[in-house]
Amino acid sequence: MTAALSVTALTVHSGQRQLVQALSFQVQRGELLGVIGPNGAGKSTVIKAIAQVQRYHGQITLNGQILATLPPLERARRVAYLSQEDALQWALTVEDFVSLGRYPHRRWWSDERQRATDHAAIARALHVTDTWALRQRPVTTLSGGERARVRLARVLAVEAALVLADEPLAALDPRHQLQLMALLQTHCRAGISIILVLHDLTLASRFCDRLLLLQHGQLIASGAPTAVLTAANLRTVYGIAAVAGEYQNQAYLLPWAAVDAADT
Repeated sequence: MTAALSVTALTVHSGQRQLVQALSFQVQRGELLGVIGPNGAGKSTVIKAIAQVQRYHGQITLNGQILATLPPLERARRVAYLSQEDALQWALTVEDFVSLGRYPHRRWWSDERQRATDHAAIARALHVTDTWALRQRPVTTLSGGERARVRLARVLAVEAALVLADEPLAALDPRHQLQLMALLQTHCRAGISIILVLHDLTLASRFCDRLLLLQHGQLIASGAPTAVLTAANLRTVYGIAAVAGEYQNQAYLLPWAAVDAADT
């Protein structure tokens, strides 16, 4: 099976510092890939490189095409990027802000069919992110959690084949965190590939198909959550111990205590 996304020998420097070192991995169509690791591990840098907003060495291909060679509008139709930055400065309504996600699909001669397609995509994005009721509100008046969901709606409105989301759970309450993870999982089941940076290991263990564990810009482990979130990896990389269990036929992991990595 040909991977939807293939990253080969990805290396990123900032001055003399090496942020990511020769990282290679693939993402299959319909896969929810979680990128985890402690602060400073290089997670966001990897996402930015794939989004083509970070200079890098190596090769990134999407469905066999070198991503950097695609025209910007074509790339924007195929890859949607949700950054950590939350800079909503203009007093656009929520609906107008989400409509920006349709910009890569628009043409100067936009016809009735295209407008209908755009309107339907915007409405779907607003509904699935539970922001439909906010659509006439200025984005500058929203709470942090509301802003996070609206920003995700803009990304989903693109209806891209690959979604990159950098810590989208950060400002959300537990209910919306669970809803968002279930939403992303549902999108993957429909054939979309998603790469998600997150810190919540419990949600990563429950919802992600596969995990990449990074430390100091290097790949420590990759695979199914149970294979990556081992006691040894958690102790070595995070300095924690965790409780693993199963509920409703689903495995989960709960970080429990800080430990010394040198302890046995």
